[in-house]
Amino acid sequence: MTYKCRKNERETRATESYARTVTIRGCEDCVLVFPCVTGDVTVMDCKRTTVVIGPSMGKVRVMDCLQTEIACAATCDFDMSDCYDCRAFINAPRGQSTVAARSCGPKTKFAVCDVAYDDLENQLAATDYLGGRWRSTDGADVELWTGVDDEAFTSTFDATLSCYDTVGDAVNTNSENEGEVAVRLYPSAV
Repeated sequence: MTYKCRKNERETRATESYARTVTIRGCEDCVLVFPCVTGDVTVMDCKRTTVVIGPSMGKVRVMDCLQTEIACAATCDFDMSDCYDCRAFINAPRGQSTVAARSCGPKTKFAVCDVAYDDLENQLAATDYLGGRWRSTDGADVELWTGVDDEAFTSTFDATLSCYDTVGDAVNTNSENEGEVAVRLYPSAV
């Protein structure tokens, strides 16, 4: 799936779909919602765009973006570089994931992804993410990364930032357009 140089558009995929690769490049003022299991996700050169993705089985990369918000229900590999005034809301297993932010401006913030949607629980179970925790290879629960005790994120992690408050409005507003898949975000317990 590729979304290139779009402006002022809304796109929503069905929760039961699977997106092997998602590439979003050069989009402005868009709301792109993929509440489905994904493989690799790349978001590049976007401005004032909101991106919501379900559990990612691959790498999530965000590069060269301005005032862009990305919410990822679950990932083991998240990399943000050269972004300014962006918000990244993620869930990742502590000690078993790579979460990196390089050359991002001081206004770029990370927070926990506190949104849910219908069918998210089934998707998380299918990707070994159960009950708000990841399952390790030996079947034990693994705590979620919160950024709080991660020295690299001390200045960029914001425990008061709510994904639902920030991203939920953009997604839930006018989500009942003709021909559009209706996906409603709601606060989660994560």
